[in-house]
Amino acid sequence: MNKCVFWDRDGTINYPIIIDGKSHPPDCVEHLQLVFGIRQLMDKICKMGYLNIVVTNQPDVARGLQTKEEVDKINNAVIEYLPLDDLFVCFHDNGQCECRKPKPGMLLKAKEKYNIDFSHSWMVGDFPSDVKVGKAVGCKTIFIEGNYKGTLTEQPNYTVKDIKDIEEIIYNDY
Repeated sequence: MNKCVFWDRDGTINYPIIIDGKSHPPDCVEHLQLVFGIRQLMDKICKMGYLNIVVTNQPDVARGLQTKEEVDKINNAVIEYLPLDDLFVCFHDNGQCECRKPKPGMLLKAKEKYNIDFSHSWMVGDFPSDVKVGKAVGCKTIFIEGNYKGTLTEQPNYTVKDIKDIEEIIYNDY
């Protein structure tokens, strides 16, 4: 079985846009700004034998606030620049599916496609739903503290302020 690091997108691998204390995705590919050092971190994680897979909620498409085409452009730019094995996206709004985090659909689909062992895998994100979905499937979790509102209902295995701390955590578990 394979081990994997699942990455949230907005606020984790790219900088979010913060409005009134709330995190928002970039509205176009020109506003996509990847977090400093994320490519190097993912390269190192690949060398440790982990898959790198992004799992991202993009409900603004269902809400009519963003087009699927623009989200696809942003995701394609992420895929082009980062050493990813795959990227899964949920375009639904609350309650309309089984894939929107904290529901486990995207992770279960990745597990089926890549034969992933959740007990040797990680979920990294900046939202309580990232921690919750990781815990739900048995992954270890790393929560990245952001500068916006959100209450954790599940305790992550680790909490960091910056991605530079993630390498050591995963390496020590390797």
